[in-house]
Amino acid sequence: KPASITVKNAEKFFEEKDPVFTGTIAGLIKEDDLGKVTYKRTNTDEKVGKYPDVLTADYKENSNYTVTVIPGNFEIKTASIEGAKLDAAGGEWEYDGKAHAAAAEVKGAEGYTVYYKVGDTDWTTEVPDITNVSEGTKNVSIKAVREGYEDLTTDDVTLRITAKDVTITVNNASKYFDEKDPAFKGEVDGL
Repeated sequence: KPASITVKNAEKFFEEKDPVFTGTIAGLIKEDDLGKVTYKRTNTDEKVGKYPDVLTADYKENSNYTVTVIPGNFEIKTASIEGAKLDAAGGEWEYDGKAHAAAAEVKGAEGYTVYYKVGDTDWTTEVPDITNVSEGTKNVSIKAVREGYEDLTTDDVTLRITAKDVTITVNNASKYFDEKDPAFKGEVDGL
């Protein structure tokens, strides 16, 4: 007699324990003709992804039945951490000859790596900075990544250096005709 065991699809979030797998049995004369039916995974993968046909059933053979097991699919979903967030800051500084960097901090979670991207460049863990007015304005995208978890993102920040005001006051000078120029002197204010 034909009988079937249909294993139900199941899912979990990354780093969670496997759920209890279940299924339905059809075509038996007596409920216990296949013994105690148990359900299990046939793989041990723990990365986020979809795993087709990896859920199966174990049962006691019974020559009175032709048993077909219809396997189930298993999915490990991307997890999230409640309260986790990414704070970021850029800024505008008056030129002082020093490098000024973007800042980013993950709050409410651990284990994330922060990545930066300036304009159309590739993502990197190197923190971008700016020193000179000639570098223009740098637009910085920032994200925090942890395997198996949703990426944390924030609004882009900008880095910009403004020109420092410097005043040069040249002292008045004079000379007589046919004399050498005097040494010109002055004062610099703002450096």
